[in-house]
Amino acid sequence: MVGIAGGHITSQNSRGVVAVEAGHREVRDQDVHRAIDRGARGERSLGAAHRPRPAQQFTIDGQEGVRDAIGMAGNRLEVDAHIITVPTPQSRTSSRSCTKQGSTSTTWCCRCSRPLEAVVTEDEIERGVVVVDVGGGTSDIAVFARGSIVHTSVIPVGGNHVTADLAVGLRCDLETLKQSSGTSVTACS
Repeated sequence: MVGIAGGHITSQNSRGVVAVEAGHREVRDQDVHRAIDRGARGERSLGAAHRPRPAQQFTIDGQEGVRDAIGMAGNRLEVDAHIITVPTPQSRTSSRSCTKQGSTSTTWCCRCSRPLEAVVTEDEIERGVVVVDVGGGTSDIAVFARGSIVHTSVIPVGGNHVTADLAVGLRCDLETLKQSSGTSVTACS
C-alpha cells in the first residue's frame, strides 16, 4: 500500500443505497461493498482516483445508526462512508515511482488518516476527537466521531512555515534560529 499526502487530497462523506440481494434478505459482505461502491461512484469527479474508507454507519429499511449490518434482515441497505479523492496524475505518479522501485503495490491510502488512527483510543474515536499531525510543509487533520472517521483534510501549512515566521518575528535567519532552539531564542535578537 502506498501512502499519498499533500494539499491536492480532498474528502467528503457519501451515501450509497442498494437493494439487499434478492433471495437472501440478509445483508452480506457483498451488499455492503456494493453500497459503498455506489456511494463512491456518486462522488466521482473526472480525473480523480477514489478510496472509500470503511462504512461510518448503516441504515437498514429505515433503521438508522446500525454499526454492523452483516447478518441483519432487510430489503434496502444504505451506507454512509468517507471518500478520499486524489487527482489521477498524483495517483499515477506515486504508482510509477513504486513500480520503478520494484514494488507491485496497486493500492494507495491517504497518509493523513492512517497514522492519526494510531494515536487515538477506541473510546476517543467513539466520543469524538480531532487529531492534527503537523509536518514540515503540510498539516494533516482527521476528525473522528461515532466510531469512525468523518472528515480528513490536508492544509498547506506546516512546521517549516512556523519556523520561518519565527525567524522573521525574531529578526534572525533560519540557521541561527535552528541552532538556538532548545537553548535560548535570545541569541536571535
